[in-house]
Amino acid sequence: MTIIVMGNKKGGVGKSITALNLAGSIIYRAIRKGFSAENKVVIVDADTNESVVSYIRRREKFSATLKENSGVELPFIKVELRKPNDNLSRDLVALNKIYDYVIVDTGGYENHAFKTSVGVSDVVYLPFQPALIDVEQLIPTLVMIGSIEENFRLTTGKEDFCINSRLLLTLIEHSSKDLFSEAKKACHQLLDNASISGVPIPKIKNIIKIQNLGLTLHDPQPNTAKDKLTKPHPRRGVFDMLLDEIDGKRDVEVKRNEILQSDASDT
Repeated sequence: MTIIVMGNKKGGVGKSITALNLAGSIIYRAIRKGFSAENKVVIVDADTNESVVSYIRRREKFSATLKENSGVELPFIKVELRKPNDNLSRDLVALNKIYDYVIVDTGGYENHAFKTSVGVSDVVYLPFQPALIDVEQLIPTLVMIGSIEENFRLTTGKEDFCINSRLLLTLIEHSSKDLFSEAKKACHQLLDNASISGVPIPKIKNIIKIQNLGLTLHDPQPNTAKDKLTKPHPRRGVFDMLLDEIDGKRDVEVKRNEILQSDASDT
Protein backbone atom coordinates (compact mmCIF):
# COMPACT_ATOMS: atom_id res chain seq x y z
CA MET A 1 0.00 0.00 0.00
CA THR A 2 1.55 3.26 -1.15
CA ILE A 3 0.55 6.92 -0.82
CA ILE A 4 2.05 9.12 -3.55
CA VAL A 5 1.72 12.90 -3.35
CA MET A 6 2.14 15.11 -6.43
CA GLY A 7 2.49 18.74 -5.40
CA ASN A 8 3.66 22.11 -6.66
CA LYS A 9 2.20 25.58 -6.30
CA LYS A 10 3.28 26.48 -9.84
CA GLY A 11 0.77 25.44 -12.49
CA GLY A 12 1.53 24.01 -15.90
CA VAL A 13 4.29 21.65 -14.78
CA GLY A 14 2.50 18.44 -15.79
CA LYS A 15 1.44 17.42 -12.28
CA SER A 16 -2.07 16.17 -13.11
CA ILE A 17 -1.01 14.47 -16.35
CA THR A 18 1.74 12.66 -14.46
CA ALA A 19 -0.73 11.51 -11.79
CA LEU A 20 -3.19 10.24 -14.42
CA ASN A 21 -0.61 8.41 -16.49
CA LEU A 22 0.92 6.87 -13.39
CA ALA A 23 -2.56 5.55 -12.55
CA GLY A 24 -2.78 4.17 -16.10
CA SER A 25 0.53 2.38 -15.61
CA ILE A 26 -0.69 0.81 -12.36
CA ILE A 27 -3.94 -0.41 -13.89
CA TYR A 28 -2.48 -1.84 -17.08
CA ARG A 29 0.36 -3.54 -15.20
CA ALA A 30 -2.26 -5.34 -13.14
CA ILE A 31 -4.20 -6.29 -16.28
CA ARG A 32 -1.06 -7.60 -18.00
CA LYS A 33 -0.37 -9.81 -15.01
CA GLY A 34 -3.90 -11.19 -15.13
CA PHE A 35 -5.10 -9.40 -12.00
CA SER A 36 -8.26 -7.39 -11.52
CA ALA A 37 -7.66 -3.65 -11.76
CA GLU A 38 -10.30 -3.03 -9.08
CA ASN A 39 -8.96 -1.36 -5.93
CA LYS A 40 -5.51 -0.99 -7.47
CA VAL A 41 -5.42 2.80 -7.54
CA VAL A 42 -7.41 5.90 -6.61
CA ILE A 43 -6.54 9.52 -7.41
CA VAL A 44 -7.47 12.14 -4.83
CA ASP A 45 -7.95 15.46 -6.64
CA ALA A 46 -7.38 18.25 -4.13
CA ASP A 47 -6.12 20.83 -6.61
CA THR A 48 -7.90 24.13 -7.13
CA ASN A 49 -8.51 23.48 -10.83
CA GLU A 50 -9.97 19.98 -10.31
CA SER A 51 -8.11 18.89 -13.44
CA VAL A 52 -8.18 15.18 -12.66
CA VAL A 53 -11.93 15.14 -12.02
CA SER A 54 -12.57 16.89 -15.35
CA TYR A 55 -10.21 14.48 -17.10
CA ILE A 56 -11.97 11.41 -15.68
CA ARG A 57 -15.37 12.79 -16.68
CA ARG A 58 -14.17 13.01 -20.28
CA ARG A 59 -12.76 9.50 -19.99
CA GLU A 60 -16.04 8.04 -18.75
CA LYS A 61 -18.00 9.80 -21.49
CA PHE A 62 -15.67 8.48 -24.18
CA SER A 63 -15.66 5.01 -22.64
CA ALA A 64 -19.48 4.91 -22.74
CA THR A 65 -19.46 5.88 -26.43
CA LEU A 66 -16.76 3.30 -27.13
CA LYS A 67 -18.76 0.57 -25.43
CA GLU A 68 -21.90 1.49 -27.36
CA ASN A 69 -20.08 1.44 -30.70
CA SER A 70 -17.72 -1.49 -30.26
CA GLY A 71 -18.58 -3.28 -27.03
CA VAL A 72 -15.21 -2.31 -25.53
CA GLU A 73 -14.74 0.06 -22.62
CA LEU A 74 -11.74 1.67 -20.96
CA PRO A 75 -10.49 0.48 -17.56
CA PHE A 76 -12.13 2.51 -14.80
CA ILE A 77 -9.95 4.98 -12.87
CA LYS A 78 -11.36 5.91 -9.48
CA VAL A 79 -11.13 9.56 -8.46
CA GLU A 80 -12.22 11.32 -5.28
CA LEU A 81 -12.62 15.08 -5.03
CA ARG A 82 -11.35 17.01 -2.01
CA LYS A 83 -10.94 20.72 -1.35
CA PRO A 84 -7.52 22.41 -1.20
CA ASN A 85 -8.17 23.42 2.42
CA ASP A 86 -9.22 19.93 3.56
CA ASN A 87 -7.23 17.91 6.08
CA LEU A 88 -6.45 14.76 4.11
CA SER A 89 -4.41 12.71 6.58
CA ARG A 90 -7.28 10.55 7.91
CA ASP A 91 -8.83 10.12 4.46
CA LEU A 92 -5.55 8.98 2.94
CA VAL A 93 -4.85 6.48 5.70
CA ALA A 94 -8.37 5.06 5.23
CA LEU A 95 -8.03 4.88 1.43
CA ASN A 96 -4.63 3.25 1.80
CA LYS A 97 -6.33 0.29 3.45
CA ILE A 98 -8.55 -0.20 0.38
CA TYR A 99 -6.31 0.62 -2.59
CA ASP A 100 -2.81 -0.55 -3.45
CA TYR A 101 -1.86 2.97 -4.54
CA VAL A 102 -3.31 6.33 -3.48
CA ILE A 103 -2.19 9.22 -5.70
CA VAL A 104 -2.81 12.75 -4.42
CA ASP A 105 -2.89 15.65 -6.89
CA THR A 106 -2.56 18.86 -4.93
CA GLY A 107 -0.87 22.25 -4.75
CA GLY A 108 2.19 23.37 -2.86
CA TYR A 109 3.03 24.87 0.51
CA GLU A 110 -0.02 27.18 0.73
CA ASN A 111 -2.39 24.26 0.26
CA HIS A 112 -3.59 22.64 3.50
CA ALA A 113 -4.39 19.43 1.63
CA PHE A 114 -0.73 19.22 0.62
CA LYS A 115 0.53 19.96 4.13
CA THR A 116 -1.62 17.21 5.65
CA SER A 117 -0.79 14.73 2.88
CA VAL A 118 3.00 14.76 3.05
CA GLY A 119 3.14 13.59 6.67
CA VAL A 120 1.37 10.31 5.85
CA SER A 121 2.90 9.83 2.39
CA ASP A 122 5.35 7.18 1.25
CA VAL A 123 6.79 9.45 -1.44
CA VAL A 124 6.27 13.07 -2.47
CA TYR A 125 7.02 14.13 -6.05
CA LEU A 126 7.53 17.82 -6.84
CA PRO A 127 7.28 18.28 -10.63
CA PHE A 128 9.46 21.06 -12.04
CA GLN A 129 11.61 22.17 -14.95
CA PRO A 130 15.28 23.08 -14.34
CA ALA A 131 14.68 26.79 -14.70
CA LEU A 132 15.14 29.51 -12.10
CA ILE A 133 11.43 30.35 -11.83
CA ASP A 134 10.54 26.70 -11.11
CA VAL A 135 13.33 26.29 -8.57
CA GLU A 136 12.28 29.46 -6.75
CA GLN A 137 8.71 28.12 -6.50
CA LEU A 138 10.01 24.89 -4.92
CA ILE A 139 11.94 26.56 -2.11
CA PRO A 140 9.00 27.48 0.20
CA THR A 141 7.42 24.05 -0.36
CA LEU A 142 10.62 22.27 0.67
CA VAL A 143 11.05 24.61 3.65
CA MET A 144 7.56 23.65 4.75
CA ILE A 145 8.37 19.94 4.33
CA GLY A 146 11.49 20.48 6.47
CA SER A 147 9.34 22.08 9.18
CA ILE A 148 6.97 19.09 9.18
CA GLU A 149 9.95 16.76 9.54
CA GLU A 150 11.39 18.76 12.42
CA ASN A 151 8.08 18.91 14.29
CA PHE A 152 7.62 15.15 13.88
CA ARG A 153 11.11 14.48 15.23
CA LEU A 154 10.49 16.70 18.26
CA THR A 155 7.11 15.17 19.11
CA THR A 156 8.01 11.51 18.49
CA GLY A 157 11.72 11.39 19.31
CA LYS A 158 12.42 9.75 15.94
CA GLU A 159 15.52 11.70 14.99
CA ASP A 160 15.96 9.94 11.64
CA PHE A 161 12.46 10.71 10.32
CA CYS A 162 12.52 12.13 6.79
CA ILE A 163 9.79 12.70 4.23
CA ASN A 164 10.71 10.95 0.98
CA SER A 165 10.50 14.03 -1.24
CA ARG A 166 11.77 13.93 -4.83
CA LEU A 167 12.18 16.57 -7.49
CA LEU A 168 10.64 15.33 -10.75
CA LEU A 169 11.75 16.79 -14.09
CA THR A 170 8.70 17.22 -16.32
CA LEU A 171 7.71 18.39 -19.81
CA ILE A 172 11.22 17.73 -21.09
CA GLU A 173 11.55 18.47 -24.81
CA HIS A 174 14.86 16.70 -25.35
CA SER A 175 16.87 13.79 -23.96
CA SER A 176 20.16 15.60 -23.47
CA LYS A 177 22.81 13.64 -21.58
CA ASP A 178 23.45 16.87 -19.66
CA LEU A 179 19.84 17.10 -18.45
CA PHE A 180 20.47 15.74 -14.96
CA SER A 181 23.67 17.73 -14.66
CA GLU A 182 21.66 20.88 -15.37
CA ALA A 183 19.07 19.84 -12.79
CA LYS A 184 21.75 19.18 -10.16
CA LYS A 185 23.22 22.64 -10.66
CA ALA A 186 19.82 24.35 -10.62
CA CYS A 187 18.67 22.47 -7.52
CA HIS A 188 21.94 22.32 -5.60
CA GLN A 189 20.53 24.41 -2.75
CA LEU A 190 17.47 22.15 -2.47
CA LEU A 191 19.18 18.79 -2.11
CA ASP A 192 19.32 18.87 1.66
CA ASN A 193 15.52 18.42 1.57
CA ALA A 194 14.88 16.32 -1.56
CA SER A 195 16.28 13.76 -3.98
CA ILE A 196 16.08 14.05 -7.78
CA SER A 197 14.03 11.39 -9.54
CA GLY A 198 15.81 9.36 -12.20
CA VAL A 199 12.79 9.40 -14.52
CA PRO A 200 12.36 12.64 -16.50
CA ILE A 201 8.82 13.01 -17.86
CA PRO A 202 8.87 14.06 -21.53
CA LYS A 203 6.64 16.56 -23.26
CA ILE A 204 4.34 14.40 -25.39
CA LYS A 205 3.55 15.73 -28.86
CA ASN A 206 -0.03 15.69 -30.10
CA ILE A 207 -1.36 14.96 -26.61
CA ILE A 208 -4.39 17.27 -27.00
CA LYS A 209 -6.48 14.54 -28.65
CA ILE A 210 -5.56 12.13 -25.86
CA GLN A 211 -6.50 14.68 -23.18
CA ASN A 212 -9.81 15.52 -24.84
CA LEU A 213 -10.85 11.86 -24.65
CA GLY A 214 -9.53 11.33 -21.13
CA LEU A 215 -7.02 8.71 -22.25
CA THR A 216 -3.75 7.75 -20.58
CA LEU A 217 -0.75 6.75 -22.67
CA HIS A 218 -1.36 3.12 -21.72
CA ASP A 219 -4.83 3.11 -23.27
CA PRO A 220 -5.32 2.26 -26.96
CA GLN A 221 -4.68 5.53 -28.79
CA PRO A 222 -6.97 7.27 -31.32
CA ASN A 223 -6.02 7.03 -34.97
CA THR A 224 -7.74 9.91 -36.73
CA ALA A 225 -7.03 8.57 -40.21
CA LYS A 226 -8.68 5.23 -39.47
CA ASP A 227 -11.20 6.62 -36.97
CA LYS A 228 -10.49 3.85 -34.50
CA LEU A 229 -8.26 3.00 -31.55
CA THR A 230 -4.85 1.47 -32.13
CA LYS A 231 -1.99 0.32 -29.91
CA PRO A 232 -0.89 2.27 -26.77
CA HIS A 233 1.38 5.30 -27.03
CA PRO A 234 5.11 4.46 -27.50
CA ARG A 235 6.16 6.87 -24.71
CA ARG A 236 4.06 5.12 -22.06
CA GLY A 237 7.13 3.27 -20.76
CA VAL A 238 8.38 6.32 -18.89
CA PHE A 239 5.49 6.00 -16.44
CA ASP A 240 6.25 2.31 -15.97
CA MET A 241 9.76 3.42 -15.03
CA LEU A 242 8.35 5.96 -12.59
CA LEU A 243 6.22 3.23 -11.01
CA ASP A 244 9.32 1.04 -10.68
CA GLU A 245 11.08 3.91 -8.90
CA ILE A 246 8.16 4.27 -6.51
CA ASP A 247 8.21 0.52 -5.85
CA GLY A 248 11.96 0.63 -5.12
CA LYS A 249 12.94 -1.27 -8.28
CA ARG A 250 14.86 1.72 -9.67
CA ASP A 251 17.17 4.15 -7.90
CA VAL A 252 16.68 7.89 -7.90
CA GLU A 253 19.21 9.90 -9.90
CA VAL A 254 20.53 11.96 -6.97
CA LYS A 255 19.90 10.97 -3.38
CA ARG A 256 19.05 13.57 -0.78
CA ASN A 257 22.20 15.17 0.68
CA GLU A 258 24.39 13.29 -1.81
CA ILE A 259 25.97 16.39 -3.37
CA LEU A 260 26.21 18.19 -0.04
CA GLN A 261 28.06 15.25 1.53
CA SER A 262 30.34 15.04 -1.50
CA ASP A 263 31.13 18.74 -1.24
CA ALA A 264 31.89 18.41 2.48
CA SER A 265 34.34 15.56 1.88
CA ASP A 266 36.20 17.62 -0.71
CA THR A 267 36.85 20.50 1.68
